[in-house]
Amino acid sequence: MRAGDPGTRLIESQGDGLSWFSSVPRAFSPERGTWQVVPFFHLFGSDETSSLAAPVQERIPQAYVAVAKSEADRLGVNDGALLSLSIGGETLTLPLRISEELGAGLVALPAGLPGIPPALFGKSVDGLQEAAQ
Repeated sequence: MRAGDPGTRLIESQGDGLSWFSSVPRAFSPERGTWQVVPFFHLFGSDETSSLAAPVQERIPQAYVAVAKSEADRLGVNDGALLSLSIGGETLTLPLRISEELGAGLVALPAGLPGIPPALFGKSVDGLQEAAQ
């Protein structure tokens, strides 16, 4: 044994202690026309207390919605276009950012930015389309 005597074991396991790992949810597989909202975190702006400091406020980006390139192509929109999305009865109209990091079926909103309610993360998008200009 290396590093000497490990000592006396004080607690013994009582059978199957990992039973909560038996119900693993199925893998995410988006259906066409459905999206789930996920948070995008920023170095400047996502933290609720530091975002109140004037030097940080200068670096906080404007609110936006991000989707994967494949989703943007399917919707027929380009980077910077205004998108309207409905989530749980709330409608947001935000400029689009195309993200190479996102997968199909995901819509990212910046966490902690003004105008983005944190309660939307994890919910399903009811409608996503280019906003009328």
